[in-house]
Amino acid sequence: MKNVTLNEYKEIVSEYWKGNVTSQELDQYEIVLEIPPTHESEFINNLVTRFCDDQRQEENRILYMGQSRFLNRNELVENGFSYVSEWSDGYREVFISEQHNAIVTTCEGDLSVSLTDSNEAYKNEIDRCTEFYNEY
Repeated sequence: MKNVTLNEYKEIVSEYWKGNVTSQELDQYEIVLEIPPTHESEFINNLVTRFCDDQRQEENRILYMGQSRFLNRNELVENGFSYVSEWSDGYREVFISEQHNAIVTTCEGDLSVSLTDSNEAYKNEIDRCTEFYNEY
C-alpha cells in the first residue's frame, strides 16, 4: 500500500477518470491524515485513525472528518464520552468528553471529531454547540 493524503488521492482519482490510472492501481493507495492524531488518549488516536480521512486545523482545535459506518457508539461511552440527547435527533448523534476535550458527532453516516487544545477551548466549543443546537 502507498500512503497518500485525501487531496493526493482525489488527484489520482481524477487521473483515473481521464484513463491514466487503472482500477488496480487505485487499489494500491491508502488515505492517511496530513496531521496524524497526537492526542494523549490512545482511544482517541485510534478513533481518528480508523474512521477519519480528512482534517481541518482551526484556532484552538483540530476537526477530523470521516465516515461513521462502523463506529461502535458503545465504545465512545466506555471510553469517557456522554451521549447528548438534547443535541441529537433521528439523523444526528452527539457525544462529548471533558476528559478528552472532544466532541464526536455523527450525521447521516458522516463523522466529525473535534479535539480542542485546552479545557477553556473545550468549554467554549460546548457553549458554541449549545447555542447552535438550541437554535436548530
